[in-house]
Amino acid sequence: ASDMVSSPILLVDTAGCDMDEEKLLGGSTRNLKEAEVAAVHVRNLIKAGVKVEEIALITPYNGQVDLLKTMLKSDFPLL
Repeated sequence: ASDMVSSPILLVDTAGCDMDEEKLLGGSTRNLKEAEVAAVHVRNLIKAGVKVEEIALITPYNGQVDLLKTMLKSDFPLL
């Protein structure tokens, strides 16, 4: 397996990386640059042979979930 898929979990600390959060109406949060990093990683995992149903992105924010779905849905409609 490639280095990308050899670890079952990847945590990315984006603190101090100029990735500002946006507070949404209703109290949720989203972060566009952080979502872009996650979307690229998902695409790379799939290119490396990992099945879509084997990938999980975990975030405590509904705003971030919605943003990630929007970014990935056109390429991966089963999300």
